[in-house]
Amino acid sequence: MDGYAFSMEMAVRDYECDIQGIVNNSVYQNYLSPVRHEYLRSIGIDFKEYAQKG
Repeated sequence: MDGYAFSMEMAVRDYECDIQGIVNNSVYQNYLSPVRHEYLRSIGIDFKEYAQKG
């Protein structure tokens, strides 16, 4: 998949940010999980089936 780019727009909620409006680093993992699922779906992989195969 050389050169393949994937992006997904997500809303950042105010409570996920610090006083300066920067997303707290502890929140990124919460963003990565659904994005991973959408990326896999975009390339034709069902995450549940993929996980069950080990």
